[in-house]
Amino acid sequence: MIQKLIYFAVILTSLLMWDGVWAQSADSGNARDQQISEARKMLQAGRVEILRAELPLTESESAEFWPAYDAYIADLKPVRDRHADLIGRYMRSYDAGAISDEFAEQLVNDYIAIKMATLEIQKKHLRQFRDALPPLKAALFYQLENRFESELQSQLAEVIPQISVL
Repeated sequence: MIQKLIYFAVILTSLLMWDGVWAQSADSGNARDQQISEARKMLQAGRVEILRAELPLTESESAEFWPAYDAYIADLKPVRDRHADLIGRYMRSYDAGAISDEFAEQLVNDYIAIKMATLEIQKKHLRQFRDALPPLKAALFYQLENRFESELQSQLAEVIPQISVL
């Protein structure tokens, strides 16, 4: 099941990686944006499929969990958009050979801000998940979320080139 998520993550990161290539015209930019949007939808659908398989919910738990999860995902979307934009900006700058000290500093600041915003959203929604689920299932949910993010970050690390300081 996690392999399916990895597959979607590879598709998404590959599209993000080629952001600079696609950005040559407005038409190709629109096509690229559409493909990224579709890949992100597939990635989210894969997450939901895995949650349904790995997080056993009773009918009453399910009735409370899924609306809480939808609100959580809605709050995460702008942060995930910022992360995708950050990767795109980095890749364009990397491809152009234009990574200055100032850009690197902003890159790190933006990355940390995104991580902090993600944690704030997880913290904000913790009460709803704890209200919807018994403690072990709430913990399992957060464990699965961490696993999803770890897999995605691992895939990103494989395809995003490292800054060269030489």
